[in-house]
Amino acid sequence: MKPSSFEDIIAGIALFRPGPMDQIPNFVKCKRDHNAVRYEHPLLVPILSNTYGCMVYQEQVMQIVRDLAGYTLAESDKVRRAMSKKKADVMAKEREHFIRGCGERGIDGPTANRIFDSMTDFAQYAFNKSHAAAYAVLCYRTGYLKLHHQAQFMAALVNSVMGVSDKVAEYIGVCRQKGIPILPPDVNKSAAKFSVEGEKPVGADCVRPQDETNAVVIHGRTQFAPTESASNKGPSSVRFGLAGIRNVGFGAAEALVLEREANGSFETFLSFVERTGFNKRALESLINAGACDCFGHTRAQLSAVAARAADMATGLKKRKDSGQTSFFDDEEASEIDMPNIPDDHPSRKLQLEKEATGLYISGHPLAALEKELSAFNRTTSDINATGFYALKDGARVRLGGIIAGFRTKTTKSGNVMAFANLEDLRGTCELIMLPQILSKYRPLLEDDALVVITGKVDQREEGPQLVVDEVAPLGGTDNKPPATLYLRITEGKSVPKALTEALSRHPGHHPVRVVYAETNKVQQVPRELFVNASEECIGELGALIGEGNVKKK
Repeated sequence: MKPSSFEDIIAGIALFRPGPMDQIPNFVKCKRDHNAVRYEHPLLVPILSNTYGCMVYQEQVMQIVRDLAGYTLAESDKVRRAMSKKKADVMAKEREHFIRGCGERGIDGPTANRIFDSMTDFAQYAFNKSHAAAYAVLCYRTGYLKLHHQAQFMAALVNSVMGVSDKVAEYIGVCRQKGIPILPPDVNKSAAKFSVEGEKPVGADCVRPQDETNAVVIHGRTQFAPTESASNKGPSSVRFGLAGIRNVGFGAAEALVLEREANGSFETFLSFVERTGFNKRALESLINAGACDCFGHTRAQLSAVAARAADMATGLKKRKDSGQTSFFDDEEASEIDMPNIPDDHPSRKLQLEKEATGLYISGHPLAALEKELSAFNRTTSDINATGFYALKDGARVRLGGIIAGFRTKTTKSGNVMAFANLEDLRGTCELIMLPQILSKYRPLLEDDALVVITGKVDQREEGPQLVVDEVAPLGGTDNKPPATLYLRITEGKSVPKALTEALSRHPGHHPVRVVYAETNKVQQVPRELFVNASEECIGELGALIGEGNVKKK
């Protein structure tokens, strides 16, 4: 359509309804070529000229019956209601009334009948103009904000769905796609809700009246849309809101922000715990989300002392409240001794982030495969789309991602089927695997497995599912699961630390299983210790436990 006036935006809103929808091709054609506009009668020109000869609004029907057939205002509204409710008996009487009135004004019967038929087809379900205009105002304002204040717009959009992790993940994915940085939560910077940092306000220079190619008529007055060169291109980022962290809550997040604003930033972890009063459970979520990284300690260190810090802070607060002080109070309250322990593996940190916030913030397990994922025809956000953008029931799709929440269920007939979530860079969708599919692809289906899924969309009332037809490893060309690396340990009953460190130096997608020589017990190592089973990796492991104790199969 390429709207050039506010009137066009109103019409665009109203046209997407079952009644006038058939008029869309003709509307677009006539807007681009005014010579293509046709009217059944000259009396229709002042009524339909704003919509290029097309019936778009209920008010136009009411005005047609008044101007062409002499109806009163009350009678015209009766026709509108009869049409919208499809009252055949009333419509038959109104046709006679309309044709008779048109005849009295010199309009022949065939023309009057064609006009009445057009009104009947149109008015099955249509907007009144005032209703569409209200939507159009919202549409114009939203579009302006989305273009010129992208970070602020996306932050507001995320805040509108806080608590719905799938939608938050979807909008965060859109932010990243648009190049808007997502900053991690920070107890010294985050607000309770998602907020914007690095904002560059858009000033008067955003509008360039001299550029008449961007003219837009709004409420009857010509205004000028901002040009591309005047858009807001400031480096704005979206900061993750503290209330989006599990076990924190909006009230506690607001209290934290008020305390910070009243008494300054939190300088140490212990002073933060003392001033906010968070319990161990909330502290662990804040730590895992990265909100306490500002204190300069690793997340593993902070997690190790969270319970002790909460106890110490409670004790300090009680002594201060009771008026008891000691010579060591100031020193004791400054900070807590941190253990000398290594930080978590990066993949483990990402997993804990997701558990705390519902999404990956500082990275994503699939980030390195973004180019490969973009080659598929769909994403999880397409599966979850609703309304106009919803995929048709039975639509066949292919997409890649990571398996999460894998679970099986025994049917009444004794067969086993499975459910899981598939996560990609845009969100999550639900998978369902019928018994024959589960049996065929079971080696590929486990939590944290990287897979390519082909299936059909099942549009259910409770939400769409993807019924799986085929499964393949992500990055592979066939349906074989990635090779497993077997490590035989001849001494001890646990995995040596040196071996764990060696595994962490070769992250990848190959599962690792440890075989204990004394008992022949087999144990699979955690997902974060899966490896890239290259020759270099196998050689390093062989040097530690013996070449004959490392097998890839």
